[in-house]
Amino acid sequence: MKKKVLTAKALLPVIGMSLLLCVVCWSCGKGNGKAQKPLFTAEDTTIVLQLTQEYLNHVHDGEYDAAIAMLHDIMNDSVRDLTQEREESIREQQRMFPVVNYRLDEMEFVDEHRVQVSYVIEFFEKEPGSSIPNTIKLRFVPQRIKDQWYLELSEIATSRRTKLIERH
Repeated sequence: MKKKVLTAKALLPVIGMSLLLCVVCWSCGKGNGKAQKPLFTAEDTTIVLQLTQEYLNHVHDGEYDAAIAMLHDIMNDSVRDLTQEREESIREQQRMFPVVNYRLDEMEFVDEHRVQVSYVIEFFEKEPGSSIPNTIKLRFVPQRIKDQWYLELSEIATSRRTKLIERH
């Protein structure tokens, strides 16, 4: 009778399944017996979409102040009002690129507190057959802080982080 020799190659699937089982058991045990709330619920998704669409509807209707009042500057868990300079910059952008129509482009769940939502904005109606681009992308970064959702434009977060890097 021949002896079976187990090689490392033959053991790889067994080792892989064992590691996977360990990870699954470990992650299930992290809740200490308590039922864990999902990272994002259907209610969270609805709230985020409502916030972003409300902002876009305000801009569509020319209600720039109401739209701007919905935006915040968020750093870590700190929510701040926009600076006057930033408000004026956004107001100018709203006038240059009015919302004629919009559609949801992408929604990415970054972590349990932050989402990125992109819309394609049509800022003028173009003639049939025209090759002139009439859309831009607008990205929001809504964040949940202490069970409250706050709306931030992605470009605000980007410019703030750039300024922090430049200071150091």
